[in-house]
Amino acid sequence: MSAPYFQTGKPIDATTTGGAVKGTMLAGTTYRITSDLIVNKGDTLVIQPGVTIYFGDAPVGGNAISLIVRGNLFALGTKDKPIYFTRENQAKSDSPGASATSDPAYQGLWGGILGDTTTGKMIIKWAHIEFGCGKLVTSPVFGISNNNPAYMVSFVNSKGIFVLEDSWMYGGVDDPMRIQGGKINIMRNTFEKGGFVGGESANIKHGTVGNYAYNVTIGSATNGPKASNKGTYSGDETNIYMYNNTIVNSGYRRNADGRGGSLNFEEGSKGIAYNNIVVNCKYGLRILTADKGGSTQYSGNPLPPADFANITYGNNLYYVDAVALANQIYPIESGTAIPASPNADIPSFTALGITISTSLPLSRTTVTAYDGNKAVQAQGTNPMFKTFTLPIAAGTSPADISYATGFDFHLQSGSPALGKGYLGFTPLSVVPVDANFGASEITPPNKDLGAYPSDGTGNKH
Repeated sequence: MSAPYFQTGKPIDATTTGGAVKGTMLAGTTYRITSDLIVNKGDTLVIQPGVTIYFGDAPVGGNAISLIVRGNLFALGTKDKPIYFTRENQAKSDSPGASATSDPAYQGLWGGILGDTTTGKMIIKWAHIEFGCGKLVTSPVFGISNNNPAYMVSFVNSKGIFVLEDSWMYGGVDDPMRIQGGKINIMRNTFEKGGFVGGESANIKHGTVGNYAYNVTIGSATNGPKASNKGTYSGDETNIYMYNNTIVNSGYRRNADGRGGSLNFEEGSKGIAYNNIVVNCKYGLRILTADKGGSTQYSGNPLPPADFANITYGNNLYYVDAVALANQIYPIESGTAIPASPNADIPSFTALGITISTSLPLSRTTVTAYDGNKAVQAQGTNPMFKTFTLPIAAGTSPADISYATGFDFHLQSGSPALGKGYLGFTPLSVVPVDANFGASEITPPNKDLGAYPSDGTGNKH
């Protein structure tokens, strides 16, 4: 006999349409929400497996409807019975080259799961979070300004615990997920179509410490994960371990120079970046190592560098189909320094005979720091995904495919990503390991690269 589902307080009736809630949304129940659901400070909401929550239209002139969490949230889906936070009867538009302007993924059809400064724990497992980031005319929470889109997931308490695992996030107007403080573990998730003309799968700010691992990002407007120590609130220096992620076709809806496409450290953040697979992204790993001069892009203020002395990285695989992408495997822009010999990356620029100029300042528009022609479709760089064909078909752009449906990013036998992982670090253990109150596990790095190692310990989607 299987164990009963976790429950707290009283069951929440299926006729609930909004307002203050505490207790348990029971397994398999559908809720249609027409005004904000609010978990007050000190209260707890448990969502059992198989629950579906449909969010309706925003009132005229009002906020997009959200789940506002000022207490604790435990959304505990399972592989067989995931939870849905979505819009009723909303079809996805997943076809190559479809216009982002008309794609419902970027329309902000409801708000988000929005934490506040009093949120204690936000634990989300095996959940689909789709079509969010609607406009907040008057923001009900810290960390999101008035008259701006919500984030589909927002967490802002530097003393709190945030876990997102084995879940799917689809679409978003800006960042699908923004973390502004807390102890975190973000593992084994799939992020599709993140952000319309800007946004990262996870935009991580000051006071945040934890892991981002075994995640798949495809078609993000900007990066998969971005780490920044920006913020004036209390908390530790941002420290994010980014490892064993697979990031594909990202960075193409963000036009700003050098502004990402895979992994990013800036503005005083630190951490690691190992064992990642980056395929046909606009830029490779970006580490800002000097002030980026003031411009209209940054409101006239310099963008400060990352904590470069406390960042380590390597054993990342880069596959590219075009020289413009090869020339940005190690991004070239003013304020970005590049290591002369990146540690054990694939391809090896040394083996290819590519010499990188590390002199600063560099301007992407006037200076060529290296000639990446030999890195284009270089032997031993195709990760050999099971059902994602590389090289890309003639006449197709990486920007044309921003969804995961129909693709399998597991590695075939013979993949160059097998056995090339770096194991010389231990993940940050800053959240509890618990079936209900923390991470199910904190998966260590693997001998294979990417989100799907051959031993089956990675992403479960």
